[in-house]
Amino acid sequence: MRREPDDPNDAVPEGRPSFDYRREGMGGKATALIAAGILLLIFFLQNLDAANIDFLFWDWDVAIALAIGIAAVLGFVLGWGFAWVRRRAKRDRSPSRD
Repeated sequence: MRREPDDPNDAVPEGRPSFDYRREGMGGKATALIAAGILLLIFFLQNLDAANIDFLFWDWDVAIALAIGIAAVLGFVLGWGFAWVRRRAKRDRSPSRD
């Protein structure tokens, strides 16, 4: 039996189905990232007062926001590095599936 094109009773449509998963507007991650960026900007603008920072034999007069920002970046990098080393060690310990 031959199928007629564009038959409304046909269970199998011609061609490939089109799935469109694009969302309208921003997603939750983008909204959270923008909100965090705005809060970070407000934090920096409210903490521009100078502070004296002593570390080992160095002495700096820098904005409080800059000192806290540098500490946050160093904390993020160290935390990410430790997590990466831990994931890698766990992967190397697991038995291989050959």
